[in-house]
Amino acid sequence: MARINGRSAVVQIEDSPAAGTYTAVGSQRQSSIQLNNRPVDVSNKDTAAGFTEWDTASSLKEYVVPIEGIVDDASSAYTELKDMAEASDPSANFRILRGTGAGYYEGAFVIESFQEDAPHDGPVTYQASLRNKGDITFVP
Repeated sequence: MARINGRSAVVQIEDSPAAGTYTAVGSQRQSSIQLNNRPVDVSNKDTAAGFTEWDTASSLKEYVVPIEGIVDDASSAYTELKDMAEASDPSANFRILRGTGAGYYEGAFVIESFQEDAPHDGPVTYQASLRNKGDITFVP
């Protein structure tokens, strides 16, 4: 497998619902994707030796996508992300590019948190955390 350039790994937001076109969230500096498999605890009073018993066949899958960047009010995708975080339904379709030619994840995500920081000696930055809202597909 070839190395993937981190600069080409970008989070994109769908331009409008069901449009099928995506725009990179502006001025990103860092993004990552984490898959959590949470097995279901099926322990009961009859569980052998008092150990926890896990049902891995019905585990809950969860994708978490933290992103960080520099605030750019001229970026329509950044403004859309910020506005969506303040909306009553803070969700949209996102595409998480792994890098040029390395495939991407796509699906509905909820903006779980959004933060802006304004240090006295640097640019205003933002952090956001996305969490899947249903099935996520990987397109190679």
